[in-house]
Amino acid sequence: MFGRLVKSSFFMLIVCLLLVDCAIKFGKPLRYMEMGGYIPSDQNPLADKFDALKAEAGRTQILLVGSSLPMCAAACADYREGDISLPTVGYDLFTYTRAKYFETQLKESAGKDLPVFNYSGNGCMASDAYIVTEQSVKHGMRPKIVILALAPRDFIDHLASPTEKTSYYDFFQKLEQSKQHFDLAKLNVEETFNKTLADIWYYYKLKPDYNALFSVAASGFLHRAPTLYSATHRDPLQNEFAQVRVMTWGPPKLADVTGDEEKKKKDLRVYTTSYMPIDMKRFAAERKYLFKTLDFCRKNNILPIVVNMPRTVRNEALLPDWFQAQYMDALTSAAKEYNCPFFDLNKDPNFVETDFRDSVHLNGDGGMKVFNLLTAKLSQNDDFLEAIEGNKQLSLR
Repeated sequence: MFGRLVKSSFFMLIVCLLLVDCAIKFGKPLRYMEMGGYIPSDQNPLADKFDALKAEAGRTQILLVGSSLPMCAAACADYREGDISLPTVGYDLFTYTRAKYFETQLKESAGKDLPVFNYSGNGCMASDAYIVTEQSVKHGMRPKIVILALAPRDFIDHLASPTEKTSYYDFFQKLEQSKQHFDLAKLNVEETFNKTLADIWYYYKLKPDYNALFSVAASGFLHRAPTLYSATHRDPLQNEFAQVRVMTWGPPKLADVTGDEEKKKKDLRVYTTSYMPIDMKRFAAERKYLFKTLDFCRKNNILPIVVNMPRTVRNEALLPDWFQAQYMDALTSAAKEYNCPFFDLNKDPNFVETDFRDSVHLNGDGGMKVFNLLTAKLSQNDDFLEAIEGNKQLSLR
């Protein structure tokens, strides 16, 4: 019987398709491709984190949300304790979803396991923190605590996409659209066929990405632009539109080191561009989302905790005093209105220049200090202790 199957062209075709599909699904080859500026799904850290969220949803007690500041702090602290391999500035760092050192400190303090899911990510704005929190709960996560680790950039970044048009909103909007599109009760025969095929054939889900890969590769081979827009808007001498190549990984950019003076100056120049001139319209919009996040937490019986992350003195000096006062007022007034804890780590004297790898991102030493301080403050906070015990319903405001 097996011999007859092996001789069957149809059977061998199915086997080959399954093997290729497994290679695409688990090997994720598009992650290692540069495709003329096109970003495929396999290179989206949000998708990786969302997959991890679905697996961890049932056990998560604490959701950590914020930008690359808490992201680096968590990964570098875990590396310093030997819980993960060397954190480099790359995909592994951007997709890291744990905070094991923080979990260890909390267990020693509270005497119980409090699993932390780290959904902080590069470029996260205050509005992004809202949609991450909302969508995490919507997709099955029921944390007792949400820690919002914030900094001024999260409210005014000129380098970020407009509010509600960021990569976070784009990702979750497409996720919602795909769910609506795949409502079986509303699908016609063709849509049902496409839905079934996408469920059993991983390649079919990534078909647009592979279409782009083959299109750009063919353009490079033929020395032609893939689209009329590319032909008329890009420099043909650079030929950027016709590049498909395997990414070459150079020496790793280490995240767990103290940055040298040149690196910190370069980072300060980037933050000057992000900060100045201060966009108060954007600040007002992002501020509303901070309040919206706290309101969402309370309505879902989750205790929100607002944290002002530490930064170097030189980074803080880039911002005028009047704006720093408005930023701090936004954090303190939000915490006061929703009666939730607020911890200002930026003014803590424990942090020194050697705790940072640039002007804002913490290395292992700084990351450990953050979670040591947070644990100490939480262990003395009645709201936190009541929330983790689950003995008291949180008051709604």
